[in-house]
Amino acid sequence: MAHLEPEHQIYTGRDLNKGRKSEPLLKEVYRAVDQQIAGLIDSVGGGASILVFALHGMRAASGFPAFLAPLLCERGFSRLANWSSQSWKTRALSLLATTKRHTPVALKNLYYELTPSAATYKLARPTMLSVYDWENTRAFSLPTDQYGWIRVNLVGREARGCVPQDQYEETCKQLEKMLLALTTESGQPLVEEVIRTSVNAASACGNPLPDLVVHWRDAAFMWPLKIRDSQVQVEFVGKKSTGQHTTEGFCIYRGDLDLGIDGVVAAKDLGRLMTAGL
Repeated sequence: MAHLEPEHQIYTGRDLNKGRKSEPLLKEVYRAVDQQIAGLIDSVGGGASILVFALHGMRAASGFPAFLAPLLCERGFSRLANWSSQSWKTRALSLLATTKRHTPVALKNLYYELTPSAATYKLARPTMLSVYDWENTRAFSLPTDQYGWIRVNLVGREARGCVPQDQYEETCKQLEKMLLALTTESGQPLVEEVIRTSVNAASACGNPLPDLVVHWRDAAFMWPLKIRDSQVQVEFVGKKSTGQHTTEGFCIYRGDLDLGIDGVVAAKDLGRLMTAGL
């Protein structure tokens, strides 16, 4: 996306190409895909129905915001375990996580360049989730590569749950209210929407997904980022990523059937589209 929209405000002040000239590589990919679709249409003849779709679109990004975990601590939803309450194993993991956070960028880049991806994933996994005081943690942030993910520490589902099921709804409402009120120091909203993945505590008990999924506005990807009425130091992860998904994808249909589509197709209706065209 940086090649397509180099003037986007998200990229302001970022040396994305390290002095190298930008090339419209994504446009070239689009052209190649376009040519393949044209070849497919030609090969099947004029009477065939053609359906091409993508569930996600793309927009600008420059790394991904990673402030939910400290923010939930600041707002009283989470609490980190203190040193004395941790086992020797969790102490070692805490030290490793702290060391990683304070490692110079140049050394991190060298590490990722020299270490196989499978090894980096294996080493990163134990330190991706903070060491929490679970008895005093009502909700916690899960590691993610784009959206914000929050899980309620629900009794009957989590190993050390502390939120009774009759308080699940109220906890989700409190989280939603807090998230939707987040702004930058200049007053720009940070959150586009908050999506629930369960309708109630009963369905949440069997749900492996995060309870809340946070969709960010562009302001959440700006640097530097200061959250109003918060002392959280905002960090970004995946700084090499210069694009992000959007919930709106695309759908191209060519055929003789009248499918009753008004220009927008919900993802849940794509199956009906496919079977109707057969």
